[in-house]
Amino acid sequence: MAAGVEVRGRLATVYEALEDKDKTEGRGGSISLGYFTEENDAKMAARGKGPMGTDGQVHSYPAIVQDNGNAYILLSNQPVYVAGSYKEGVRARGLAKLDEEERRALGH
Repeated sequence: MAAGVEVRGRLATVYEALEDKDKTEGRGGSISLGYFTEENDAKMAARGKGPMGTDGQVHSYPAIVQDNGNAYILLSNQPVYVAGSYKEGVRARGLAKLDEEERRALGH
């Protein structure tokens, strides 16, 4: 997004859950598991995702969150989707794996 572009939404804190790539020593960097509006949901997503079964990291960022679920992390120009809750995120990822007929059968 270019500087000076108006973004409407509410100011909030978003939380990113991270999973370590190297489960033995934690030296391989990390993978983003998603962004959440609730810190506890991010912690749930990161549970057991660190080295040797420890919890993965959770980072917090100030952001502008829009009603459609998009968020703009301040000091970043990359929009991210923010899950309303951990369960909603898991549900959305599960539904995304289904084809149109399967989603219709489930009423979506």
